[in-house]
Amino acid sequence: MLTEQTGYKLDVLPDGRMKVHKITHIFKDGKQIAEVFGEYGDYVPGQFDDPKAMADAPIKAMAAAIWTPEVKAAYAAKMK
Repeated sequence: MLTEQTGYKLDVLPDGRMKVHKITHIFKDGKQIAEVFGEYGDYVPGQFDDPKAMADAPIKAMAAAIWTPEVKAAYAAKMK
């Protein structure tokens, strides 16, 4: 029996940017037989403060945990 499970590979850069790869894990009889790397996103601190910003719910949840007000402020200051 083949099954699939979606996961994410997350890299957080020192300035708070997140690089996220969506990964589909494919299993046969409970044993992983393949990984398929799909969508890739590069997100900046504060990006999801805009309600129109699009991303999967797990990515937004990771951002909420990582992007503290201090991280957002430091990134904004760096960009000026």
